[in-house]
Amino acid sequence: MTFSILAYDPITESYGGASATGNICVGGLVLRGNPLSGVSASQGSEPSTLWGENILKYTGDGLDAEAAIYKTIRKDKGKERRQLSVIDKKGNSSVFSGKENSSIIDEIIDIIGPNARIYCTGGEPSLVKKTTKLLEVLLKVITTM
Repeated sequence: MTFSILAYDPITESYGGASATGNICVGGLVLRGNPLSGVSASQGSEPSTLWGENILKYTGDGLDAEAAIYKTIRKDKGKERRQLSVIDKKGNSSVFSGKENSSIIDEIIDIIGPNARIYCTGGEPSLVKKTTKLLEVLLKVITTM
């Protein structure tokens, strides 16, 4: 199982991401980022090593997050066993979760205050929710320092 989180700060226009997985081979392929196009996380029961790079090319070419996800997944016959989240270069986000992933899957897109956004994908739903709440608290502490 893989759990990923993407974040965006619209004030500094900074991106970040982290993932945790039970398979060390998969962990190095989940996150992709480019300061000119955004950040992505590609995972699932049969993840695509191409999705992360392709979606950043599309967002770099000017597509918003939702259109870039559609273009990335539309012809992929294995898409129902994959999951993809992205934040584009303008801070827009989108998530695709294929229906044939494990039954333990969730996604959250949350806006934390005026200056941070968090995107969690994968993992057991209560873990995703708890992690989002923890990050909300951490962001509040950081922004008040």
